[in-house]
Amino acid sequence: MDLELPQRHSFLGPAVLWKRALAFIIDLFVIDLFIFSSFRQILLSSLGSSAGFSATYHFLLSNSEIRRALLYVFILVSLFVLSYFILLEYLTGQTIGKMIVNILVVSVRDPNRAGTPGFLQCLVRSIFLFPVVPFIILWLIDPIYYLFNKDQRFLEYLSQTRVVERFVM
Repeated sequence: MDLELPQRHSFLGPAVLWKRALAFIIDLFVIDLFIFSSFRQILLSSLGSSAGFSATYHFLLSNSEIRRALLYVFILVSLFVLSYFILLEYLTGQTIGKMIVNILVVSVRDPNRAGTPGFLQCLVRSIFLFPVVPFIILWLIDPIYYLFNKDQRFLEYLSQTRVVERFVM
């Protein structure tokens, strides 16, 4: 005897803010665990045992070689962080945090890639993570834009992507 149960249907809808925030916090934890911890020892050994901000500031002012080396480390770490978000979202549509809370990034522009964003789209949506002056402004613009457009950040608008959740009925 076959039961004729209705088929399960799924659809994509905007991911709720708390899931997006939790995914980002998880991603920051993963980045701290695997990327920052690798460079933390380099930073601590190059700064010595400075007592505080003032001592560290004067130490860096007097040591241009260490200051330059730290700048290179800072750029390298920033590129690793950017690569984490760009490559994972390009290859899978999800970072580790998004996988855990079951949300994903989709392209609203290119239906031929089955919704997965392209590399340039992933780069544009993650560029705020590169902590240099023009991009730091996005730290203010992105949340303000999200307040007025509840399901999309400013960089998601520019990159034509969305963070969605799959609902099954």
